[in-house]
Amino acid sequence: LLRASTIGVALSLIIGFFDQFGGFLALSRTIVFAPFFFLGYFIGPARCLKYVRRIRRNFGFVILAIAIMVACFAITFVYAEVSSDFHKLVVGYNSYKEIGGIFSTTASAFLGRLLFYIVACILGACLIALVPQETTPFAPLGQRTLAVYSLHALILNIGTWVLHLDLPLAKLSSPIALIVILIISALLTIGLSWRPMSKPFAIVMNTRYTNRKNV
Repeated sequence: LLRASTIGVALSLIIGFFDQFGGFLALSRTIVFAPFFFLGYFIGPARCLKYVRRIRRNFGFVILAIAIMVACFAITFVYAEVSSDFHKLVVGYNSYKEIGGIFSTTASAFLGRLLFYIVACILGACLIALVPQETTPFAPLGQRTLAVYSLHALILNIGTWVLHLDLPLAKLSSPIALIVILIISALLTIGLSWRPMSKPFAIVMNTRYTNRKNV
């Protein structure tokens, strides 16, 4: 686990120095997010559940988790322009030279991406501490994420490049625009998680799983 995560983080930090891989097969983005895949793959469901139960027993950690997540949201809300620079940093498409903003130098962008992994792990632990283990009305949304992942970019591109819905948002102040974006994101997630939208993806995944079992 440690070796795979270390190699993944090292590769993601190194690829930021090159601008040749940005859009090609989403190679840069794949490498940037690879450490999270390695972390989840090698920890496994059983060990992850063990960590969740251990974390949830510590009430102080749960309170700390809430405080950290509220603080991160407040920083994003108040410093919306800075969060835009962070978005360019963590989305994985841009090299260090292309990010700009508060990460105008290669060194600052490099340290910013390293900080991103640290903060992401902390927020991940906080989120795990707050996720209920009981069944909730939102549970089906988590089971249908493939439709959300596959279709959200298409809908956003249509809204931006065809309908030009980004122009009204540009006229709003940063905090109000952030609230509107959060509402749109929630509605988009709920809409794409609707059973008729996710059913074709479920059929494809079940077919692949059945074929693998029959091999």
